[in-house]
Amino acid sequence: MDDYYGPGHSSGFGSAVMVVAMIALIVALALVAWLIASRAAAGRGRPVLPPTPPARSAREILDERLARGEIEPDDYHARLDALAGKRGAQDGG
Repeated sequence: MDDYYGPGHSSGFGSAVMVVAMIALIVALALVAWLIASRAAAGRGRPVLPPTPPARSAREILDERLARGEIEPDDYHARLDALAGKRGAQDGG
């Protein structure tokens, strides 16, 4: 006997398989979309900070200030002596 849909169609098992396959496809697409969205959101949540420069010594800072002209050579030498622990050199002696 033929179905309502005509000869060659199943009684409902094929339709059930198609419905299950369609649901599985929708779930798979939703999972992929969720994974992409969650990875994109994870990157936006973290602040991007510039790398911290390495710590410079007091001598390096003093050298740079002299090179930029912020201090005079005699002031540079006095401060250099003070860094070395020669306190009397800073007072002019």
